[in-house]
Amino acid sequence: MLSSDEQGTHYGNLQYYKNNILPNSLELLKKTKTQTKNFERIREIFKVLILRGSSTTWEMAKIPFPNDVSRLRTREKEYRRLIIGRNDRGKHYFGLLELGLIVKDGLNYSRAPANKYRLSLHGILFCINMMNLNDDELSVFADNYSHVLPKIFGKWKFLRENIGAKTNKIKILAKGVLLDGTKTSDDQNSPFFDLMSYVHTKYHRNYEKIDEDVLAEQISYWFYTSLLYSPISDKKLNINSLITILKLDKNIFQWYTNFYREAKTYYESRLLSIITISL
Repeated sequence: MLSSDEQGTHYGNLQYYKNNILPNSLELLKKTKTQTKNFERIREIFKVLILRGSSTTWEMAKIPFPNDVSRLRTREKEYRRLIIGRNDRGKHYFGLLELGLIVKDGLNYSRAPANKYRLSLHGILFCINMMNLNDDELSVFADNYSHVLPKIFGKWKFLRENIGAKTNKIKILAKGVLLDGTKTSDDQNSPFFDLMSYVHTKYHRNYEKIDEDVLAEQISYWFYTSLLYSPISDKKLNINSLITILKLDKNIFQWYTNFYREAKTYYESRLLSIITISL
């Protein structure tokens, strides 16, 4: 994958997504919705990138107008303006690239060299939240972005087969709900709260700057830890879904148990430092 500079954008962690990317993007679309055409064009861009993956603006525009070059060129200009932004009468209008929802994904040389674009990790979450995808569309989406989010989208079919609707936990994150301040039950032995808090503690220094592969790790830790979630009313540790995955996938088992040990060491060292100071 390209570096953040080559992608033409930058990433922040999940807290940054919740506090900045999500509200700013929703605000843009709220304003754009009054301009029906632009709103529809943005949705068209998202739908192409979801179902076809990395594409140039020309390839996007060719879908509705495969044989009408004049209309194709007009639509391509509209898509390009919405992606890269524009200046009009001294005012700059942000594009999807600057917002961090879309990233550059190399060049296509089939015609003149042209930028290819795909959804960023923030864009993936945002589209899950706003595009109302059905299960088939979500499966295609996962397949197209399996290399970007390998531990979730790269295992999507496996996850759907083994934990079913529990894969919809990703929709909670897409809404900006981090679950880092939620106590789930009266059971003091439940590891959920501590593990979820550590997911965010581990990356708190990356609030405004994080590499894409590192953000993918944070999202993945969040997803698998969220499988432990149970409402307070349940008063029972919800561990079956996570245990099923850990038993069936050795790589996820090794990866997640390393995270668990890391979190355990972190909390033990914090407790030890308090005891040492008190002495």
